[in-house]
Amino acid sequence: MRYSDAFPDDEETPLVQIEQKQPVFPNVTKQEYIAVLQAERETLLKDYYKPQSEGTGHYNTAASVLEFRITELSRGL
Repeated sequence: MRYSDAFPDDEETPLVQIEQKQPVFPNVTKQEYIAVLQAERETLLKDYYKPQSEGTGHYNTAASVLEFRITELSRGL
């Protein structure tokens, strides 16, 4: 017996309807967006991240995520 035989309507009717939304900031260029992400990363590292303190790993993670996104967007230019 196949899954589709037991649940025939699963493939026809999605559980969740996802609507396409308009961009939040439609007039922002990719370069401007990258500049904002870079500023956020610099501020995070300068003002919040303190490597000698305990419990700052989440700042390091946030900086890494920002850096990855910046790199990803830069490659797509």
